[in-house]
Amino acid sequence: MSTPNAPIRGQVSTDEQLILMVLAVLAGPTLIGLLVVFWRQVVAWAVRVGVLVPARAHPLLELPSAGGAGVDLPRLAIAGAVLAGVVVLSGSLARRAWLRRQMIR
Repeated sequence: MSTPNAPIRGQVSTDEQLILMVLAVLAGPTLIGLLVVFWRQVVAWAVRVGVLVPARAHPLLELPSAGGAGVDLPRLAIAGAVLAGVVVLSGSLARRAWLRRQMIR
């Protein structure tokens, strides 16, 4: 005999959904706060490892409060390609999950 709140194998229960929502609500502001506190160190590290270009390289897009550091065209193109890939992948996964739910019904 199954409990009324028991999920089907492979699905997330309502209790698990609630836990994930609470974690998202708590984790989002925490991560944003940490980024604000450590912004200068993050920018310095990103310039040091080559993720961002320094101000003397005249970046195409300067980051706010970064002392002139930013991204040039090649890095901007890479970021756009990564973002497009994430959008396509998430859309594909969402469609696959939707089709799977349609097959169960």
